[in-house]
Amino acid sequence: MEPRVRQDAESRPSTLDRGSWQTRLGVVALPSVVASLLLLARSAAVPLWRDEYATAMHASLSPGELLRAVVTGDAVQVPYYLLIHILSPILGFEYGMRIVSMVAVVVATALVALLAFRWWGALPGTLAGLFFATNVGVITAGVTARPYALMLAALTVAVLTADLASRRAVWWPVFTLASMLAVAMHLLAVLPIAATGLLALGRPRSYVVRWGAWTAAPILLALAVGAIGWTQRDQISWLGRPDLRSATASLAKAEGVSLHRAVTFDALGLVVLLTMAALLIVALRRRRPPASADTWRPVALGMALAFIAPGVVLVWSLVFSPLFHERYLVWASIGSALLLGATVWVARELDTALARISAACVLLLVAVSGVGAIMHFADPPQDYDDIPAITTAIEQSALPGDVVYVFEHNPHYGIAYAVAAALGDDAMADDVRGALVSGLSTATVRTVEEVEAVRSRAGASASADDRTVFIVGVAVTLPEDAEQVAAELGCVSDEDAEMVIIGGLQLVTMTCSPDR
Repeated sequence: MEPRVRQDAESRPSTLDRGSWQTRLGVVALPSVVASLLLLARSAAVPLWRDEYATAMHASLSPGELLRAVVTGDAVQVPYYLLIHILSPILGFEYGMRIVSMVAVVVATALVALLAFRWWGALPGTLAGLFFATNVGVITAGVTARPYALMLAALTVAVLTADLASRRAVWWPVFTLASMLAVAMHLLAVLPIAATGLLALGRPRSYVVRWGAWTAAPILLALAVGAIGWTQRDQISWLGRPDLRSATASLAKAEGVSLHRAVTFDALGLVVLLTMAALLIVALRRRRPPASADTWRPVALGMALAFIAPGVVLVWSLVFSPLFHERYLVWASIGSALLLGATVWVARELDTALARISAACVLLLVAVSGVGAIMHFADPPQDYDDIPAITTAIEQSALPGDVVYVFEHNPHYGIAYAVAAALGDDAMADDVRGALVSGLSTATVRTVEEVEAVRSRAGASASADDRTVFIVGVAVTLPEDAEQVAAELGCVSDEDAEMVIIGGLQLVTMTCSPDR
């Protein structure tokens, strides 16, 4: 039985000038306002964490010092660090750095809503924008002073301009610049950029040729960034090869269908998303008259961003080097939002059981995303580093002569700089930056000299008295690491060393007695 098409169904807009400007403004404004409120609320609740301190540490260097520092790692982040360095007179190196990411996510949200409106109408555009705005992974990118939010904004600009260029060639340079910015922010952006080639389906050969020509520059840039990144791939050695459990969790978080709880819920969210996508394809194939290339193009793009491109990253991670992580896959959120918008359009146009099931999937996914955003507003994820809590514990207990010992397997991780910045110890921060530029990667050892406003000096000399040693790091083990630190300091650790896990970091407090 053929599906019945509603006579009063809203036809799919083909250009941006369909509908009043008030309608266009409303479609874009509602998701953008929601995104802004969620970003402000999350940023107020979550302190800077180690990756953001790494941004501050690198960006506070002069360009020459930065280029010397990244010889040992983080070279692929240089464009972002330079941008924050340029903006630092206005934004500073604390919470102000987040403004770049927050603005980028609001722009990306507006453009996702605009794309869905352009292709499917007002309601699909609004719901796609809201689904994107409440995606916890997108919110996290927007409140983190790292390049992922800028990558999202650049990708949405690239998608929009690639579509606009079918009518006016003047948009091609904008497409290329946006694509290059996306790749400069993160190498894996090359996959969604390549996926924009699906917008050439059913279009004249001249469009395909132009797309290929204008995509050459970002592809070449990706090859260059990839070559640099490959030589420093140990920088992400903390990423293990994905198994079924971790891959499911990472993909669900990137798509916006995760409550960041048990992986079973992540799997159910992905099942609903896949079901919605499958029903969308079935509905389009059964549609009468048959769906045109204009209809299939954005749907194919959404499928590629949501499923195919992440599949490519998964295969690469299993065969070559692990890269499958929700932060690196956050662009999949664009694909899932576009698929949701397309499904809303189909569900409104068709009067069938298939359409009603599709609508149920849409409502469930929007609810999951919204509930996830609310849950994280009330209870931020526990994997954030609460650096202020760690330094407050040190300030309350430290006495002159005590030692702060920071475990940091890679100097680019920013843990030692984070402790220095949160303590307000300028001398320590300067020494950490100096060690970074010189290529030193040894542990940071500081002796406390003043405790009112904590000041310290490098190193730890022998002492005839007991002293407290504060060990800060990731994956600190007891008693092994405590004994190793004590041996380095020339003292004996007690057996009652206490470990507290604060966010993603550990604080060990132990008494170290003279080795008599």
